[in-house]
Amino acid sequence: MKTELAGIELYYLAKELAVLKGGRVDSIYMPARGDFIFRFHISGLGKKILRVLLPGIAYLAVHTPANPESPHHLCLQLRKHLKGGRVVSVGQVNSERILKIEIEKKDASYAIFIELFSKGNLLLTKKEGDIYKIVSATLYKSWRDREIKRHQAYELPPEKISFTDIDEAKMKEVCGDGKMNVAKWLATSFSLGGIYAKEVCIFAGVDKESTVGDANIKKLAVAIDKLRNMKLKPQVVKEGEDVVDITPIPLKFYEKNECVEKATFSEALDDVFGEELRQEKYTEHVSGRGKKFSKLQDVMNSQKEKEKELLGQIDENTVKGELLYSHYQDFSKLFDIVKELTGKFKGKELDRAFKDLGIKEVNQKDKKITVEVKEK
Repeated sequence: MKTELAGIELYYLAKELAVLKGGRVDSIYMPARGDFIFRFHISGLGKKILRVLLPGIAYLAVHTPANPESPHHLCLQLRKHLKGGRVVSVGQVNSERILKIEIEKKDASYAIFIELFSKGNLLLTKKEGDIYKIVSATLYKSWRDREIKRHQAYELPPEKISFTDIDEAKMKEVCGDGKMNVAKWLATSFSLGGIYAKEVCIFAGVDKESTVGDANIKKLAVAIDKLRNMKLKPQVVKEGEDVVDITPIPLKFYEKNECVEKATFSEALDDVFGEELRQEKYTEHVSGRGKKFSKLQDVMNSQKEKEKELLGQIDENTVKGELLYSHYQDFSKLFDIVKELTGKFKGKELDRAFKDLGIKEVNQKDKKITVEVKEK
């Protein structure tokens, strides 16, 4: 099952998402951890919904989960800063698996950066001069070459060569020693991903198992150019009853598979990722996110109740301690009398002796006594 979009797939998806430009942010909600729903109103078109499924999927959706009763903190932040704002641009950043949505309000400009790689990340940023400062994010982390931290400037990952403007000369610049497998080289150096790297090899008539040094770079450059300029013709690729891939363009790599054509790439993605919702299997679909998130919420609620209970016990025990201290002499005499009585009496006789002293309760088994102290 598909879990993330390749760079070139986001390139084609971004063309569909251009419809959001000029739209107004109506609502935002988060049905489960990593699942974001952005609802826009587009003049002349009405409602459009962008669904982001971290770590690696985004598309224009028709089928969406229900709005949860208790919104997540990040969801509240997104609503606070973006609701009512106008979308001024939507697009892929370079050829990276990063989607950028710029939104303007009367008093400020914002950008959502959606990183559809690794563990995935959705970042709300505010524009300050020429930089975007991070307001909130699903993931905060430091790497060797960048850091995601609240109130700091958002930094993109180290830039790779973009497949959108690649040519033979640029490809030769990154050939290295020529010993790398050509398919792996295409996939990692130009953000194509494994399947599309193999598709380029098929287009170019190059053995995907050959090394970069043995490959015809010119043919590979022509093949990449062909791949990025193909007519959008989305397909759901199946193997028997199972969906094995969803692609924005027909691929020779899957020519032996059953391929179901769709009108848009988003429709193809929605057909697959929205199927769980139509069959009421959403809980299963988000098992790695929603169930874990729900369990964490239960643990947090339990911890809050325990904290409340312990704080109450602290207050109660503080009062008891102060009473013991203020009546130390009285309690000291009482303990001496109790010790003397337990040496003389047993059973009911001991109970009567305790009662005569005004002791409220006696637990001989646990060796505990309860007395009532009245403050003057």
